[in-house]
Amino acid sequence: MVNRKTFLRFCSEAVCASVIAYLLYGGTGTALGQGGGPIITALNPALVTAGGLPFTLTITGNNFVGSNVQWNGSPLTTTFVSATQLTALVPANLIASAGSASVTVVNAGGATSAPVIFTTGPAPTPLTVVPPSTLPTGAVGTYYSQSLYATGGTPPYSWSLISGILPPGLSISSTGVISGTPTAAGTAAFTANVMDSAGGSALQVFSLPIGNTQSFTSALRIAQIVDGGGWKTRFIITNTDQTPATYTFQFWSQNGSTLALPILNGTAGVLSGTVAPGASVFAQTPGTSPTLQVGWGEVASSGRIRVTAFYQYQVGGSRDSIGTDTATQSGNNIVMPFDNTQGNVTALAIANTNATQPLQITLLFETDAGVQSSVPLTLQAHSQQAVVLTTLNPGVAGARGSVKFTAPTADIAVTGLEFTQSGQFTSLDTYQ
Repeated sequence: MVNRKTFLRFCSEAVCASVIAYLLYGGTGTALGQGGGPIITALNPALVTAGGLPFTLTITGNNFVGSNVQWNGSPLTTTFVSATQLTALVPANLIASAGSASVTVVNAGGATSAPVIFTTGPAPTPLTVVPPSTLPTGAVGTYYSQSLYATGGTPPYSWSLISGILPPGLSISSTGVISGTPTAAGTAAFTANVMDSAGGSALQVFSLPIGNTQSFTSALRIAQIVDGGGWKTRFIITNTDQTPATYTFQFWSQNGSTLALPILNGTAGVLSGTVAPGASVFAQTPGTSPTLQVGWGEVASSGRIRVTAFYQYQVGGSRDSIGTDTATQSGNNIVMPFDNTQGNVTALAIANTNATQPLQITLLFETDAGVQSSVPLTLQAHSQQAVVLTTLNPGVAGARGSVKFTAPTADIAVTGLEFTQSGQFTSLDTYQ
């Protein structure tokens, strides 16, 4: 074995410094013969919030002998507990702002542990309740579910009712979900408290209106529903919100009266329920109405939902033709393409979603050859008309292009279908 003097004679300082350290200290940071250097295995706590009070840091490890704890190389007031544990007082000025620090242990002989990083995290934002203070309207007899939201503080949160009352039939959970089936109409005022895991709290006064029926002011509209004569309509209701959503359909005939549209496994004219976040609910008419039922529908909900209607028609034998329509809010400026070439015929359904006022609608046609023509149309309140496009405007027979529907108020809903000579059809998108 080469002795140290021989080794140093042939080893340059730059090349052999690490080897020399190993020979002298055994790779531990402590000179051989001193029992091994200090080792840190854990800090408690390992993270604090910036701007906090002074605290005691507990250092767990091995080989602590007459040790001192250092913070970024500066000594802390240290208490020796045992060869495996030390405590040190960390003053508030060292954690006044977010950042990180190197914690080491230095033994009496100078041996130093490998550094362990201590983190000072940013101060949390104040705990606050997220508006709005007026919650979505519920309806008597329709399941209701609405989450309250908070931000800031230190999650998780816990909610409670501290004053006022919820509408009859509803309750609030510790996670902030108000749910149940309302049993009486009216507007309830109450104060909810949210508390975070660090003991912070915030209050908010809420108002929750319950109507006799669900509000359809901003409902989604389906301009055409049909059952019988080989036709049936299917529905898919999908919850795109983060909380359960209630939904209620209303069906109207072409003359604006209530339509008792049959629903499989349900009550005629009634389609309502609750759909979980990210889930879908399916429903359909049976297609067995003794006389053709035609009309339109609207869907109110307590949250964000997407509704798709499928028009299914038995062309012959077991073969069906299917078109789709995505429910949208009403508008007053809607564009739809049409194609009456190659034997195709375009049909449309248009509804006036205003419950009290007739609507004057203008249909502006423009063919792909640039020929324009205009047709007026009057719809009574809540009424609907389904018609072949060339019946309204014979001038577009054999042509294709677009038709623009305009109205003085945002109260129209439009659906388009393009039929082939064999009776099959495809859906036409509409644009607002």
